[in-house]
Amino acid sequence: IGNGQGANDLKAPDLIGKTEDEAKFLIEASGLNLGVPIVVSDTAGAPGTVIRQNPLPGTAIKSGDLIDIWIVPGGSGPPPNQ
Repeated sequence: IGNGQGANDLKAPDLIGKTEDEAKFLIEASGLNLGVPIVVSDTAGAPGTVIRQNPLPGTAIKSGDLIDIWIVPGGSGPPPNQ
């Protein structure tokens, strides 16, 4: 639903368990923007997959909003944050 200013009401996509590339694709395809991908070093999960996101899946957001993702190291992204 538009607000008359070009921003549509959306729900944040569920990116948990997706690869970084899949998450980026879903974010962009939804008319949203990727925030800073955060690579975490002390966690369990498949290498290169999203284990957390903000805003949470299903949260009401506007087109163009940022979504931050936390990624398990081992994918094609940057090295873990120290």
